[in-house]
Amino acid sequence: MKILIAEENKLLCAAIKKILAISYPTVVTEEAVNGTDSLIKSLKRGRRWNLIITSDTNPVLTAIELAEEQEKMQPVNLLLIGAIEEAAWMQSKFSHFQGYISKTGLQYQLPYAVSAIMQGRKYFKPTIKETNVYKLKERLSIAS
Repeated sequence: MKILIAEENKLLCAAIKKILAISYPTVVTEEAVNGTDSLIKSLKRGRRWNLIITSDTNPVLTAIELAEEQEKMQPVNLLLIGAIEEAAWMQSKFSHFQGYISKTGLQYQLPYAVSAIMQGRKYFKPTIKETNVYKLKERLSIAS
């Protein structure tokens, strides 16, 4: 499994790599300092990532812009790590992502999120019930 970590925060990047190495001993990771670097690395010949992990605090290219550009170039699984606790909101608003986990739950949620995404499923912070997702989608469509 090959995972690209697009994160400028070195501490967060190191934590992600450590968690992945413990959970998936054969994982191959590479770092991208920001979303733009991630796109460049995605374009390199022979590079095919199973997953790109990024955060919602990237100052150069936002996670949403990264997702949209990546989708145009070469669709890939994307996992967003963020500070926003309402994962259901993220799920309904940003469909390019296969998963969302909070920074506070990184240690516990990251292995489950990666596993689910690699099995073709989506993973969004598990404390939000599906019924709330549908209610939130309705509110967002009414507000638009």
